[in-house]
Amino acid sequence: MNNEQDLSLRQKLFYGIGEIANTIGGTIIGFLYVFYLTNVMGMSAWLAGFVYFLGAVWDAVTDPVAGYLSDITRSKFGRRRVYFLTTALPFAVLFFAIWAVPKGWSEGAMFAYSVVMYLLYRTASTLFIVPYNTYGMEIIKSYDGRTSLQSYRYFFSILFGLVAAALPEIITTLPLDPSVPEGMPTSLGYILMAACFAVPILISPLFTFAACKEAPYNNDPKSNFIAKIKATFKNRHFLKALGMYICSWVTIGTVQALLLYYLGVLGRSDDFAIVAAIIMGTATISLPAWVWISKKLDKRKALMLGFIISGCALALLMLPPAFVNAVIWVLLPIIGFGISSMHMIPSALLPEAIEAGDGRDDERPSDGVYFGVVTFSEKIGTACIIQIAMLALQLCGFISTQEGQVVTQPQMALDCIRIVMGLLPVILIVVGLCIAHRFTIGRENAAIIRNVENKEN
Repeated sequence: MNNEQDLSLRQKLFYGIGEIANTIGGTIIGFLYVFYLTNVMGMSAWLAGFVYFLGAVWDAVTDPVAGYLSDITRSKFGRRRVYFLTTALPFAVLFFAIWAVPKGWSEGAMFAYSVVMYLLYRTASTLFIVPYNTYGMEIIKSYDGRTSLQSYRYFFSILFGLVAAALPEIITTLPLDPSVPEGMPTSLGYILMAACFAVPILISPLFTFAACKEAPYNNDPKSNFIAKIKATFKNRHFLKALGMYICSWVTIGTVQALLLYYLGVLGRSDDFAIVAAIIMGTATISLPAWVWISKKLDKRKALMLGFIISGCALALLMLPPAFVNAVIWVLLPIIGFGISSMHMIPSALLPEAIEAGDGRDDERPSDGVYFGVVTFSEKIGTACIIQIAMLALQLCGFISTQEGQVVTQPQMALDCIRIVMGLLPVILIVVGLCIAHRFTIGRENAAIIRNVENKEN
């Protein structure tokens, strides 16, 4: 497969459906996991953030290794597709397990259980998503074709992100435990939610497995794994695209992790489902607009526009709650529109930047190693920012609770949530804008690179 015409509608859809597993896991964990640990299981804020952080540190090992393993794998199903088939079951089972923290255990025991299950979950998810990212780069080569393919992927990403953002809150607050006041989340509700969403996590990778055969691959020359990792950092174009990707996805991850806490500051905790639905719904229907804008302006300029829109809207979240409550229903669609660009465009820029690397074939890192570095960098960045946010909450007196408990948070903690919710994303977006301004790969450059590659082949 090497051009847009080689992919049928069915193939694009089946490839995109694979994103459902990644999106469900990432969205629900992003929105609810730290909150679940602090406000349902009663774990302290810094310890809950540390569980998330340790998962990212583990990715420091598993992401690049997963890329390398998929590069050297040889099977009758190819080197990427075999992972879609073999990771589906453990991916789903371990997603369920992280929401089944036993009640009545000490904080130390809950922490140990959460760390073990979360590390295993991150391992399974990595062994799926790294080959999946690489597969999407390899099955299509044209500049606009990749944008089109990523739009299918992120259509499912944002659509099921909408479902995964809105529906869990409804399930987790079902009156399953008579000892918990009505409308409050319960541990049984989280277990039921996990069981419901484990099903699409199990099924969606199988669609991607059936999407299309892999492109023929050459036998990669044997080289030192560490040397391949280091070589990725010699590609200046890749480093810039990676920076934009990190700034985009860490911003999204930060907003997800803090949204439920922030709505508590506004006195709108009960509106979580509708707020998440508006953001994700707007992001979904905005995807065709960003594809059109990318074709008109170029991907880099389109992403810069998305950064500016998102940054301005998110900065307003630092203002007093009375003001935010007055404009919230106007503000939410604007945030969703801006975030839509940050979902899709950075992933479409990465392949062009990777191919612009100027190393010889025997020095060039494989695509799997590149995308291992990408996923690791994004996850470690998100984890670090969330750990910083949770430490800030802890230092400002945030009070953790167990299911059924109602407490009044100190004003310092409420102010901290409000400032962190706006300030951290704005800093990331400003950094992303600076990087995008210096990025030089566009449609014409990509066409030249493609022509050179075709002549060499």
